[in-house]
Amino acid sequence: MACDTFIKIAKQCRRHFVALQPSENEAFIEEIIRNLGKITCDLTPQQVHTFYEACGYMVAAQGNRNQQERLLAELMAIPNAAWDEIIKQATMNPAILQDADTIKIIGNIMKTNVSACSSIGPYFFPQIGRLYNDMLQMYAATSQLISEAVAREGEVATKMPKVRGLRTIKKEILKLVETFVDKAEDLQAVRTQMVPQLLDSVLVDYNRNVANARDAEVLKAMTAMITKLSGLMEDQVPVIMENVFECTLDMINKDFSEFPEHRVEFFNLLRAINLHCFPALLKLDNRQFKFVIDSCLWASKHDNRDVETADQAQPGTGNREFLGNFVSTLLQNAFSNLTPVQITAFAEGLFTLNTQYDKFRLALRDFLISLREFAGDNAELYLVEKEQQERDARAADHERRSKVGGLLKPSELEDDEL
Repeated sequence: MACDTFIKIAKQCRRHFVALQPSENEAFIEEIIRNLGKITCDLTPQQVHTFYEACGYMVAAQGNRNQQERLLAELMAIPNAAWDEIIKQATMNPAILQDADTIKIIGNIMKTNVSACSSIGPYFFPQIGRLYNDMLQMYAATSQLISEAVAREGEVATKMPKVRGLRTIKKEILKLVETFVDKAEDLQAVRTQMVPQLLDSVLVDYNRNVANARDAEVLKAMTAMITKLSGLMEDQVPVIMENVFECTLDMINKDFSEFPEHRVEFFNLLRAINLHCFPALLKLDNRQFKFVIDSCLWASKHDNRDVETADQAQPGTGNREFLGNFVSTLLQNAFSNLTPVQITAFAEGLFTLNTQYDKFRLALRDFLISLREFAGDNAELYLVEKEQQERDARAADHERRSKVGGLLKPSELEDDEL
């Protein structure tokens, strides 16, 4: 209860903790971090995670970057020391990773980092940079131990406590990466410094594992990266699809109930690629592209609500309202130079004038003229009016000449005039 209250105070008053108050020698966050060991020694692991999240809000509120990085390093000193010791021992004896207590400690270290990252946000970069390479090596080592256990015991090994503990380590590593990517602001740095190593460590491992040893968190992490980095991930989509698409599809296409987490994350990944890296789908070979289309059609048959109702409108939404919003969003994405007011007015006009051809055409023409893309030569937009003027001119000339005998050619005379 006290930790829950503390985090509420930290959220609302975060700046007061990093500011020097009257009659105080230092900011309160300094005292908290200095006595961190004493404060957390009697807390449960969950309470420790909550406490670190609360302190993270305070660290994020520090405006001085150097001071902020120092506070971050001091805040994470205890879990970092435990992490360094485990990495040192695992380097000498990888079997230590199979120890139940060690697995529990690693899991708590990762969860502590996730909690701090969720509140510190993009300023967590120095900390994740410190851990990143060791994290990926830890991921590979735990994967190797899981594969060895499966080779010895068969797929039933994935249900054993030690293997489940190893999988927890992998899941927490992926969750930390996902949390940081979601909060990141320097997307180019994430793309160049984090993505290549992560994909190398995670994708092939996922593809080679037996079905029961594959973690849905891999799909979730890929979805988070594609959603956040958008076009920066376009060149990586083929690699992602090659390693996770078909093997996951084989897991979930037998029925509509097995591997429910993988099922949801699989379709979330497809949706993210479609929304943020659509050109990459067009570069797939015929076989993979057919799988994508079949998967989309198959999703509509699901009895899993997260799959079958994904991206549907809210209950009670009328067809006209839904289509209007869809058209407005489509135009907004295509023509970023237009204001929302212009787009909304045009979309409403399309639905209002759809039965009045002339007015509809004029509204469409005016919209095209307003675009910078058509601001130059727009003669073709007036082609209908030009053709009508030519017809009117020919009719007037014909009428004028018909009033004087002999001016009309035989071919221009009506049958009753011959």
